[in-house]
Amino acid sequence: MRLLAIDIGNSRIKCALFLETEIERTFEMASDRLASGASYRHALRSHVGELIPQRAAIASVVPELDERISDAVKREFMLLPEFIRVGDLDERLLEYHPPASLGADRLAAAIAGHLLYGGGERPIIVIDAGTAVTFEVVGSTGRYLGGAIWAGPQLVADALSQGTSLLPDISPALPKRLPATDTKSCIRAGILYGFLDGAAGILDRLQKEAGPTTYTVATGGYGAWLCERLDSIQAFDPMLVLNGIRLIVEGRLPTPE
Repeated sequence: MRLLAIDIGNSRIKCALFLETEIERTFEMASDRLASGASYRHALRSHVGELIPQRAAIASVVPELDERISDAVKREFMLLPEFIRVGDLDERLLEYHPPASLGADRLAAAIAGHLLYGGGERPIIVIDAGTAVTFEVVGSTGRYLGGAIWAGPQLVADALSQGTSLLPDISPALPKRLPATDTKSCIRAGILYGFLDGAAGILDRLQKEAGPTTYTVATGGYGAWLCERLDSIQAFDPMLVLNGIRLIVEGRLPTPE
């Protein structure tokens, strides 16, 4: 069976075509609230090509795009896509209130982290560093224990630019030196060193709670950047959420003890 997995995020729509458990193709589209369903259908057609899926599943944190993407999939491939919901997981495995407020992408990341990196032997922390930065903690048995949500570097940069009169709009990039000696470099230093040290601090707190055998995996646009700079992150997996979508669709979910 070929599965089209779609992760609708705030900035990008990430997609993967799986043939059974193997990824055949990946592609991305912009999360454009103004784009039409027809434009998304055209994008899907051009990216998928001859690899026509027999099943499709969507995890979304952008509700206003759900209908357009779903309709594009239905019209292009004659498929009714499944939406990943927290109800797919037994509530006894969720230390989260109310359970329905847990985002589909966070659920998929947690499931994939546990099944692909935990193996039922150790707690897992997943950090998904994108527009928003989410931390998920999963116990060794697969019980979701909660996490944290934070703003990503670009979101902070945008907020600084929009909320101040004199600070310029910039793209985050580490300055060559600290202390920085010009305004743009000062902003970059504050954003990225704040992000780096903040992520390290949150991970340290979560790892102390989860236990000494905790394994941490990063994903998302800034995941590799963090993994290169923090010893507390053991792996980077850009396909983690998409694999989580696949695992949920396959019914490979933890079961309560």
